Amino acid sequence: MRKRYAAALLALALPAFGAARAWALDDASAGYRTIRPSLVKVWAFDAGGRPIASGTGLVVTSNERGSQVLTASHVVAGAASIRIDMSRDAHDLAAHVERAGPHDLTLLDVERGNLQPARFAPTSRAVV
Repeated sequence: MRKRYAAALLALALPAFGAARAWALDDASAGYRTIRPSLVKVWAFDAGGRPIASGTGLVVTSNERGSQVLTASHVVAGAASIRIDMSRDAHDLAAHVERAGPHDLTLLDVERGNLQPARFAPTSRAVV
């Protein structure tokens, strides 16, 4: 009797777990689609112009004069120059370290405005 009861519970639970997993994957895909326009490729170059590192960055602010990108400090550590690629139309953009913070985070100033900053929550809601 116990085996039959356990098998029945398992048969009922498996589709629910599958649906929850599918929902989570859809949710992750939607999240990626939301921030994709704000993702950039960050390139670090040595004094000779050779690439020494690359990584991902995220546009966090932008206006008509310039933009700021958040990236990992280890990507740009020791770089003589930094360049950003957004797309075929917006590539090889000059960037400079604005501020290096704790926990492997660096804020870059990019010499191009009107980029798409990432939005994770409505601006009307206070971030705590």
